[in-house]
Amino acid sequence: LQGDGGLASELGSMIGKIRILFVGATPREDDVIRVNDECRAIKEAVQLAKNREFVEITELNAATPDDLRRALLNSDYEIVHLAGHGDSDSFLLHGTCGESPMSLTSLRELIRMHSTVRCVILNSCNSASTLTEPIAALTIGMDDSISDKSAIEFSRGFYDAVGAGKS
Repeated sequence: LQGDGGLASELGSMIGKIRILFVGATPREDDVIRVNDECRAIKEAVQLAKNREFVEITELNAATPDDLRRALLNSDYEIVHLAGHGDSDSFLLHGTCGESPMSLTSLRELIRMHSTVRCVILNSCNSASTLTEPIAALTIGMDDSISDKSAIEFSRGFYDAVGAGKS
């Protein structure tokens, strides 16, 4: 989904460092989803990029809703990348006793309090299948199920382009 601008104009207009908050969550006990591999692929893409000095990644693993809220309060990010399980209504974060779903409406409200966030990536199954309103100016999500391999390859390609200064 796009809000008020296209991907090229939004990311291309960022001045200085592009700061990325990678939020990984696998709260289910039987989880085999590979968010750590996805984060590693993103870091590798940035490390190998010609513009690597302009891209900064902060990892937030086993994230709870409070972790996400605090991270957004403590630093300014242009991209918030959520990786893990989700559905058409929520993204699963960690809770005190397992999973803690964060509704996409709550996520939108939280993100809107942080004006530096221009792009939100929901790299989880069905995360954009019912979105009618973007979470940030640029919202990238999946409208169906996605395999781990596809999620990782999407992230690798996306951040290869970001690191190369492309849209």
